[in-house]
Amino acid sequence: MSFRRWLGIGLILALLLPVVLSVAPAAATPGSTRSRYFPETDYTVTGDFLDYWENNGGLYIYGYPITAEFEDVSTDGNTYVTQYFERAIFEYHPENAGTPHVVLLRLLGVINTEGIYFDPAPEPHYDTADRLYFPYYGGHSLSEPFLSYWRNNGGLPVFGYPLSEQFYEVSKTDGKTYLVQYFERNRFEWHPEFEGTPYEVLLGLLGYEYKQAREEGGDPITPPETPPEEPPPPPSSGESGLQYGFCVQMTAANLSSVLDQVQNAGFDWIRQQVRWSDIEPVKGVYNWGFLDQIVSSANSRGIRVLFSIVAAPAWAGEGMPNDPNDLGDFLHAMASRYKGLGLAYEIWNEQNYAIENNGYVAGAGRYVELLKVAYTRIKEVDPDATVVCGALTPTGVNNPYLAIDDIVYLKRMLEYNGGEITNYFDALGAHVAGVNNSADTLWPSNPGSGPGWVNHPTFYFRHIENIRNVMVQYGAADKPIWLTEFGWASMENIPAAPAPGYGYADQNSEAEQAAYLVRAFERGRTEYQPWLGAMFAWNLNFATVFPASDEKSPFGVIRPDGTPRPAYDALVNMPK
Repeated sequence: MSFRRWLGIGLILALLLPVVLSVAPAAATPGSTRSRYFPETDYTVTGDFLDYWENNGGLYIYGYPITAEFEDVSTDGNTYVTQYFERAIFEYHPENAGTPHVVLLRLLGVINTEGIYFDPAPEPHYDTADRLYFPYYGGHSLSEPFLSYWRNNGGLPVFGYPLSEQFYEVSKTDGKTYLVQYFERNRFEWHPEFEGTPYEVLLGLLGYEYKQAREEGGDPITPPETPPEEPPPPPSSGESGLQYGFCVQMTAANLSSVLDQVQNAGFDWIRQQVRWSDIEPVKGVYNWGFLDQIVSSANSRGIRVLFSIVAAPAWAGEGMPNDPNDLGDFLHAMASRYKGLGLAYEIWNEQNYAIENNGYVAGAGRYVELLKVAYTRIKEVDPDATVVCGALTPTGVNNPYLAIDDIVYLKRMLEYNGGEITNYFDALGAHVAGVNNSADTLWPSNPGSGPGWVNHPTFYFRHIENIRNVMVQYGAADKPIWLTEFGWASMENIPAAPAPGYGYADQNSEAEQAAYLVRAFERGRTEYQPWLGAMFAWNLNFATVFPASDEKSPFGVIRPDGTPRPAYDALVNMPK
């Protein structure tokens, strides 16, 4: 973040002139990766604004957001995508894209002290052990109780230069008198009632005061954001037969384009992974903002949503939650929010894989107990929601510090407590890997040609038949299987080497990726009915979000530059 030390006196005077204010919806959301909803004020912070907020002090420094993003004229006369916070105003400066200065704070201290003259600093006019002297902007100094706060929380880049000495002022917020000091971007307040705590020095609520002054002057900002209430109902045509889906990675920036691609392909569903830890970082405090956008936007297009729930927050335990009721409370709140919108919930992901449970595979019984609570709490509020048993990763390994074979783990789940698991899911999730083998091959009856990755059934798409056979063997043939991840990786037109362990991606061309995917859907549509309920291609667009070196990227049917691969065009045109 630039503190503009090169500003001359002429430009400073220009900044002190009356500002022409303008309000318009934001033309574009800054940044592209994440969003966080703040229920305290009913606003969402996204992309670069969220990164800046989190990396530079967060709530302690800036407070909560108090507007949505909108286009606003700043102190330099230019229009920027802007968002107000209680103690600051963020501006997105595209001219600084790719630098640490893409987000700048508005000069609220300059605005608030317009027309006010402050005496310069007393002697000495140089730095001492407990005092900093600044010859800029009137020659002011900085000492305790504000010096340590200024140094420890960002200094010049965050607060700018001092515009005054310390003096006592009546607060516009609470009417009390505080020792204060103005800086270019903020006002420091000393609160002796908090002496000895991190809150002894607080920033004034300049963002709130500025917004209030605008609104009192007849210049409203933006209306509050609201969660989706009555989106159009999901389509009724997909209640029988095979459902077609993509695994997607949606962000605030690509949401519309991803849904365009899904809709253009004629697919019914998307599968988006949801990190529970991001949505409920504190027990009972939920950040629904971006999920609201996904649900509302998808439903408006007739696309249904499968949320894959993973990653317990730290307060609930590492890996799977220590208490299944914590996940139950979260899913109850989530299902209540999206009741009647045709959602599906996949409860955990690859629970037979150690990395999904803090480095050690959770026992099958522990997972069943988790699923029981999750299913019960969801169905309490939304009986029509679909609950999917978490899919297992296809592996022949039996080492709890790495993974447990998916067939072994599935049998243990079905055997636990007399097979009660079948009462607690609507569909069994499954993952299969194509590796470098076509959709018609299977070990040992019809192995692929290799090289490598041929001598175990988990290297093959048709491993789904082995999973189905276990379900029949254990009396669960009436439960449909949802194939929530399957696909083929190709490094063609991916500017990187294959990730370790994914060397087969170098052996598949884009044309082979396309042919294998289309043939897999054909088998699902013509040979695996009625027991195969849904197929989610892994994946649509991960290459546009993750680095080319990430193992997920070469599975995408959209290239890193956003152009379609032959596989995407083939999926668009295949019979459905």
